[in-house]
Amino acid sequence: MLKVTALLTAIFLPVYVYATADFPSHFGNSPYSFDKTNTPSSTFIVSDQGQDNDVYLKRDDTKTFDYQFSLKIDRYVGDVARLKSNKLISEKFTISMPVFDVDNESAFEDCDYDGEPEHLTHEIDEVYFNGEKIGILSGANELWAKNSFELDISKLNLPTYPGEVAENLIQIRIDAGNEFVELSSGTIGCKKWAVEIDYVTLEYEVVDPVLLIVGLGGSPDVMTSDQSNYIGLMDKLGIPYQIVSHDFSAEIDSCISGETPSFIEHGRNVRSVAVEFADTLKTNKFNLIAHSKGGLDSRWFIKNINAEPLSVSVGLMDNSVVKNVLAVNSLVTHSTPHYGTVVADAIDYNDIFHEFITIPVKAILTDICDLKTDIATEFTRRHDIPKEIKFLAIGANIDADKDGKVDNVENLHNQLPSRILATKTFLKIRDVKEYVVEEKYAALYWPQQSPPLTIPVFTPVANDEPQLNDSLVSLKSAMTGDATKTVATIGNHNTVLRANPNGDIWTGAQEIVREEALTGMLKWSVGNENN
Repeated sequence: MLKVTALLTAIFLPVYVYATADFPSHFGNSPYSFDKTNTPSSTFIVSDQGQDNDVYLKRDDTKTFDYQFSLKIDRYVGDVARLKSNKLISEKFTISMPVFDVDNESAFEDCDYDGEPEHLTHEIDEVYFNGEKIGILSGANELWAKNSFELDISKLNLPTYPGEVAENLIQIRIDAGNEFVELSSGTIGCKKWAVEIDYVTLEYEVVDPVLLIVGLGGSPDVMTSDQSNYIGLMDKLGIPYQIVSHDFSAEIDSCISGETPSFIEHGRNVRSVAVEFADTLKTNKFNLIAHSKGGLDSRWFIKNINAEPLSVSVGLMDNSVVKNVLAVNSLVTHSTPHYGTVVADAIDYNDIFHEFITIPVKAILTDICDLKTDIATEFTRRHDIPKEIKFLAIGANIDADKDGKVDNVENLHNQLPSRILATKTFLKIRDVKEYVVEEKYAALYWPQQSPPLTIPVFTPVANDEPQLNDSLVSLKSAMTGDATKTVATIGNHNTVLRANPNGDIWTGAQEIVREEALTGMLKWSVGNENN
């Protein structure tokens, strides 16, 4: 095995890191090494060391085919018909092979040794794909030449379910033009020409699968509920997906000065799910769609797999396993507090929710500490999204009618079910920029303690201008500066994740994602001008 190393620009620090792809090295006589074309993967399949590779042969009339190469695909791509209708899989795929000594001129030769030369055709080596003739080889006498054949994707055998291995056969009949030539002696057939095949490759394009990453609380309902039904969008597109959910809160106390353990814990969960799903689908690359805090967990995951590359199995090369490093193609965040939220500050400083949430319940929600504005802002700065990852950041404004308050329609389906509470948090984010510590302390007598617990007194600082928000996250925080593209929508913290839920006053975020994926900046589609 040769470990082929590709240099990648460092994502987060001004240094370089190296990621590796593991596959058998090129073995053969041609000057066209396959890894100079592409890296073997789940969409670039190579047969280089089979029993028919690198053998110089004439036609064998005891066989139907003289060469046979098996290209096995274990990548499950999803619903091919839906992928094709949405241009998420290439319309064509390509078969390529370097061939040696394909003679393109006719010749005279005494094939039956009776002293009378026969006029033979030039070399005709027929190529078959899964039993269907697709063309003939071309080349020149005693020279190597690269041959390619393009076929409709419908002719490609792909797995119909995860775990299946689909086989595609490339077969070649040598010197077919002289197989039935009548010789001067009356006998049939002459074996004149010979050829050698170095390797065979098969290449197609397809969208990467999707990880749906949930936010605070970890419930998958935000992706699966009848109102949200984000998985319905994936089904319509034909894309394999996996929801990344987690326990209600981090198992460790995230309220640690200067640390963000909840992002680490839930980011590790994203990594674990990604590795398992990669093994199921036999792919190494994903598109991420995250809601709320899930976008910050995604930042940790992206930086982690760059700093500590993980190799996963992506296919077969003859009888050897091919591995590529885990990677992310694109990221979409819905109302992620990239710069934190004043609501988290207010909860921590007991300036909000005191009539709604008791201190014991607040203690359970330890993830909230990591969403404070100073902590999340610094975390985002240290976990910048690499430029090569296409990043769409979506935010929302709950105040559809711009009257400065939240009504029942605007709060419909919100994760804050109380309109009164949603109004309180909406106004807090709109009006408060940050909290500062006063040089005095207050005593807290809950529960009864001796001596009393003293806490600092925090004073809110007014925003320079009103901050539009979805009742939990401001547009400014959601539409982060390192995004490739930002979109402001009308909706609350839950409906920002949905298709158009309440008529014309709402912006359907799923429609935005679909448009950006198929014809816009996310570039999920293949075979068009966006790629």
